[in-house]
Amino acid sequence: METPPLGQGAAVESKLVIKSVEMEDAAKLAEKLVGSISSKEIGGPPKAVRRNRDGQLLIVAKDESQKTKIEENIKNLGNVEVREMKREEPLLMISGVEKGQNETELVTKILRQNADVRDKTDADGLKIVRRVNCRNPWKKNLIVKTNVETFKAIARKGRIEMDCVVYYAEEYLGLPQCCRFGHVVKFCKERKTCFKCGREHDSWECKENERKCVNFWRMFGKVESHSARDSVCPAMIQALEKSRRNDPGSDCKLLGYQTFRAVTERDKVKTLTLVRNGLGRFWMRREKLSQNFVVIELELRGQNLLFGNLYNEPPGAGNPCRFLEVEEWLRQRQRFARMIVAGERRAYCLGKSPGGRERRPSP
Repeated sequence: METPPLGQGAAVESKLVIKSVEMEDAAKLAEKLVGSISSKEIGGPPKAVRRNRDGQLLIVAKDESQKTKIEENIKNLGNVEVREMKREEPLLMISGVEKGQNETELVTKILRQNADVRDKTDADGLKIVRRVNCRNPWKKNLIVKTNVETFKAIARKGRIEMDCVVYYAEEYLGLPQCCRFGHVVKFCKERKTCFKCGREHDSWECKENERKCVNFWRMFGKVESHSARDSVCPAMIQALEKSRRNDPGSDCKLLGYQTFRAVTERDKVKTLTLVRNGLGRFWMRREKLSQNFVVIELELRGQNLLFGNLYNEPPGAGNPCRFLEVEEWLRQRQRFARMIVAGERRAYCLGKSPGGRERRPSP
């Protein structure tokens, strides 16, 4: 099965938010709509109907035509408000960019040196909305707003080139002042919460040495020693998975990580490149190519696998490491996404050596 091309996937959903002036119960509002509007009038049942905690209904229409019919019928009811749910433009984070460059210079460099981005947008389609601190005091992480197609092209590739330097680029999941997911600071009505220790104060004022994730406590009722902005936080992983559930590019994965290239030759995998997608700390380190195999070395922080190899035929004798068949390796890790690789599955994945120590391969 070949990797689908960029842009191929599910269509963007048409969503409507319904609110009653008289009642605050979303279930009663749903009953009123069912009794007042026939499904034939709107071209059949909608794709989905969801209830919000604030008494509102979210209706997901099958297409634009059905959305228009639903709007017209609800407006005729009276005492019921309807509005279209605006789709926020996605955000990207480009890590470790040198200070002292203005927005025009940075956008110009991105467009000039990244043809795939240049094909999707122009200078008006890239906006640097924020610059946040990174570990290096001489650099900043850029938060960039762009359209969906450009976001998919960059996020799937996982990097941006500027001035002959490769910068990692990934989806940015911003957290408001309360550290909860699903809304922005502008609409946040919760109490201020520190993302480092979980207490009620500004994060920049935090003097606690011990990290406590408030989102992990909210979701699982336990205290974990990491911050609410840690990319390996299970609560953040669930939030990312939920937000990507209808993402057109989210079904293109290998071992849970986005693949942006799978080149085949004579029905065998010749090259395969993995990039991180924000759910872990997979960094692409090096690719070694030969006629018979490809070696992709990965570094993983937070788990025990430090690097991995993929071969399109069994490696030669003399390699001191123990190899596992990919299908068996995947079976042991069923929580990862399905494998998408063209050609035969005569691939092997490097695991731990028999002695338990991670050892580099000898190609």
